[in-house]
Amino acid sequence: MTVDHRTLFGALLADDDFTAKLKDRGLSLFFVQPEAGAAVFVSSDGLVTGEPPFPPTLRFEMGPDTAHEVWSGRLPLMNAVVERRLTIKGPVAQVRQLADLLPAVGAKYAELSA
Repeated sequence: MTVDHRTLFGALLADDDFTAKLKDRGLSLFFVQPEAGAAVFVSSDGLVTGEPPFPPTLRFEMGPDTAHEVWSGRLPLMNAVVERRLTIKGPVAQVRQLADLLPAVGAKYAELSA
């Protein structure tokens, strides 16, 4: 089962450790799925559907199938970028700060999609 970004990151924001890391690093994430017409903004302040309330640190653009493959661990994030299935806009240093958050995202995705 595919889990949408709103459900996935809504659940992750309930995790104090995940939220604290977003806040400490000053990260805000904007996920856009053009084909689906879906957009979700995530920050330590919460989740917003649609346009972001302020400019995001990082913007991710990918289709639902790519999102499923990335979050389920079948497609490494950097492979998705190289294959042009995922576009990330924002400072490279901020992208690197996501590295230790990805296991939590994958684990939560697996839990929700079971």
